[in-house]
Amino acid sequence: MYDAGDHMKFGFPMAFTATVLLWTILEYGDQMKAAQHLAPALDALKWITDYLVNAHPSENVLYIQVGNPKDDHACWERPEDMKEKRPLTQVNTSTLGTEVAAETAAALASASLVFKSSDSA
Repeated sequence: MYDAGDHMKFGFPMAFTATVLLWTILEYGDQMKAAQHLAPALDALKWITDYLVNAHPSENVLYIQVGNPKDDHACWERPEDMKEKRPLTQVNTSTLGTEVAAETAAALASASLVFKSSDSA
């Protein structure tokens, strides 16, 4: 989930990647299954979509970034060793960010099509 070898988490590229992979499964799922790539793709997507669902804790709130780029780029430690609090960035009715919210909605809508027959959770 980290971006570019640092400890940042960005919602926009994560949601976009999920959307593209989900549509790949919708279009080419049979071929992916034959090549034994469908199950790993579904596992990765479940992890990402669970994260995106949790990033939307209430109506009109979406957390779109974890971390501070300046601090994160100066940090050279393993994610599991990080103890400091990391800032969260959110979009809501008072802050800009409809693009991220729209891409997240696209990812979750696509996920509903992919997972509707295989996962009730």
